[in-house]
Amino acid sequence: SVEARLAPAENARAALITYAGYLAPAAIEPGLRETAFALYLQGRLAEMDMWSDSELIPLLGEEESRKIADLTTAYLIVERNSIFFEGAKPLLAAGDAVLVMGASHLPGETGFIELLRQEGYEVERVLLAGEEP
Repeated sequence: SVEARLAPAENARAALITYAGYLAPAAIEPGLRETAFALYLQGRLAEMDMWSDSELIPLLGEEESRKIADLTTAYLIVERNSIFFEGAKPLLAAGDAVLVMGASHLPGETGFIELLRQEGYEVERVLLAGEEP
């Protein structure tokens, strides 16, 4: 059901705080978005995530910013990966499926690559021109 897929209010609040924290016009420093895009395009996701998380510390303090970052990841990455993967299973089983998602959904123990491997699929990275290994 749709209700089962909705994030708990605390997770939704955390996601809103996260994005409001570093998308607020007053907080945007020159080059901030360009740096984020460059890290993403270079596949430096861990650095991008750490940098993004650190943007909340001046606003919320160390402890609260860590809590907000963890809740945001729990919903935006972990829970959504699970929902997406369950929905993708019939497409994968049928073959010739193309799945598209943001790069942050791919790595880690709860990432989409690991979910595919656990289901018995072989996953191989294909580098694009100009992409770092």
